[in-house]
Order: sequence, then structure tokens, then C-alpha cells
Amino acid sequence: MATRVAQAEALVLTAVTANTTVTVPIGYGIRDLFIRNTTANAVTGGIKVGTTSGATDVVTALAVGANAFVTIVPTLRIFSATATQTLFIQAVTAFNSASLDITITMDRAIP
Repeated sequence: MATRVAQAEALVLTAVTANTTVTVPIGYGIRDLFIRNTTANAVTGGIKVGTTSGATDVVTALAVGANAFVTIVPTLRIFSATATQTLFIQAVTAFNSASLDITITMDRAIP
């Protein structure tokens, strides 16, 4: 039996000003989401993240205020051992000219 130390990896998106997608690789699980708003404009209604467009199965309405730096542990963290998973990152209502830096930390769950 071999033992190794697992290190977190991250998906990083910068200057997000509209709905977008990101792909979680095969065999990875999400640890946390970090969102930094670099503007004085709050995201109207907050940010939602889902496995389909409009869904909230990963994150539901996370408030992102003006100049905010927020984190959340997602509701749904593990996806597939055999396929990638697209995540849809969307404003609940509107981006309202906000610009977000988003970091999604992940762990490789399947070697």
C-alpha cells in the first residue's frame, strides 16, 4: 500500500462580468469557492452555481456585495468518476457591472 500527500488544485477565473462556465476534471471534488468582487457594484441577487444552466444544486444565491471577498463550501461537491462536469456560474438576477475573481479549490479524489 502506497501513501501520498494530496494537494489541493484550483480552477481560477478572473474578471468575470457575466454568466460563465467552468469544467471540473474527472475524479475531482470541490473543496471551496472563493469569490472576490473587485468593484463597488454588488451582484444583484447573488451568485448561483449549478450542474445545468439555471440550477442551484452546487451553490444557492451566495450574496456578493460591493468589494466583497466571500467563501462557501458547496452543497454538491463530488460529480463523476468517469466524466468531466461543467458548472454554470450565474448571477441570480444580474451582474450589475460587478467584476469577480473566482477560485474553486479541488481535491483529486480518484488517483
